[in-house]
Amino acid sequence: MPCKIKLKNVKKHFKSNLLLILTVIAVLLGVGFGILIKDRTHLSQIEKDYFAFPGEIFLRILKFLIFPLIASSLLSSIDGIQKSQNGWAAVKAVLFYLLTTITSIVIAVIMCISIKPGIRSRNQNDTVTVNSTKSEIDQKYVIVNTIFDLIRNLFPDNMIQVGLQLYQSNVNVSSNNEYFLVAGFRSGLNIIGLAFYTSIFGIVVSKMENKGDILIKLSDIIYESCINIITIVMYSPVANFFLVCNVILNIKNVNELFVTIPFYILTLFVTLISQAIVVGLIYLILVRKNIFLYLKNILTALMMAFATSSSAASLPITIKCVEQKNKITKAIARFMLTVGTSINVDGTTMYTLVAALFIAQFNQIDLSSVDIFVVSVTAAFASIGSAGIPAGATLALLASLSALNIPEKEITIFLSLDWLMDRFFTVHNVWGASIGTAVVDHYSKKKTNSEKNVQDKSNASELEQSQISNEVSIESIPSIEDTIFTKI
Repeated sequence: MPCKIKLKNVKKHFKSNLLLILTVIAVLLGVGFGILIKDRTHLSQIEKDYFAFPGEIFLRILKFLIFPLIASSLLSSIDGIQKSQNGWAAVKAVLFYLLTTITSIVIAVIMCISIKPGIRSRNQNDTVTVNSTKSEIDQKYVIVNTIFDLIRNLFPDNMIQVGLQLYQSNVNVSSNNEYFLVAGFRSGLNIIGLAFYTSIFGIVVSKMENKGDILIKLSDIIYESCINIITIVMYSPVANFFLVCNVILNIKNVNELFVTIPFYILTLFVTLISQAIVVGLIYLILVRKNIFLYLKNILTALMMAFATSSSAASLPITIKCVEQKNKITKAIARFMLTVGTSINVDGTTMYTLVAALFIAQFNQIDLSSVDIFVVSVTAAFASIGSAGIPAGATLALLASLSALNIPEKEITIFLSLDWLMDRFFTVHNVWGASIGTAVVDHYSKKKTNSEKNVQDKSNASELEQSQISNEVSIESIPSIEDTIFTKI
């Protein structure tokens, strides 16, 4: 009997982790097969590209889903926040998550620039720029023009074009040595413009009350449909096999990749730990309570987040830990954690940003400060749009590479690490959402107590005024003796 129970548990565990097991097997086989072919054959470039075809189809499907997924996700999230009964908590939630997103971006960029994970095995000066003309033109014009292009992409003038192209003007030099702009476009999804207009649209629709419910329901249906398609597509280890095999075949020095990957993982962990400490310090400064006790009380939720690799899947356990063990107000806990599942994506943002900067470094692409800013904003919006779904980090990374105009096939090697690293960053997302809940609850109680004190003082003042009024009215009534003598 015990053997049957154990066998049943093993089968259940195997079934629940089938995707993980198949992904690891596919990656290992892809690496081994790629090294074997590379050592024993001499393939042409076109023959090497044939190996990537099944993986290319896989990536094309994912890229196709980015637009509807992000648009529907943002629209539903903003409508939910706007219609929430606790408007004060909604404002505080957005401010807290915005603060932690900014700190996560800053930390990720600093760590990538400091550690340089993508150029550990090469000459650090051996780099190229994203646009070779930048070195020939006055940098001040290039920087200003790049900022203007960012603002232009924030306000796209064509709804259809948002999903196809980004505005990109170039600074050229005439024969008279005068600078002039040449307007143009390049292929790619305009995440910034899409996120901006979707956010505005969501705010307006939420103000329309019942009239906008049809559109919100439609966006919910589109979102769920995209998730179901992604879930089906992710069960395709064959694509991972061919993608990894193609990467090995196209790398001139395989050892170079294996030298840089440990530094990439190191950068991710250092970034993750640094941001976790920053979030903990925010709790200490604002709430001023024992952070280790709070951590101990939500440890079960963090373990569930690691096991499921999903903030949404661990949400019931997180709510239970926060409400029962940390004594957070029920309404605040459920609202903050639910909203946090959609917009608290510090972990995914850091993961996406570090991966994008690593790919740029590994491919010897020198990014300007404006390029880093653009990819940071893109990573943040893309992470929010793909929050709480399978392959969310992969979709966000595809969007970030599009912002840098880097071919999506460069994402291949990260698919082999996504199953592991995504778990750690999911844990951080749950950690950040839990801390945000505690911070908002602390100020909510403080605000309630303050209002209660004001109300008590107001009631006491009214009672005192009433007593004085009664005394005055009693004194104003003439006594019997005065009345008698007056009559006499």
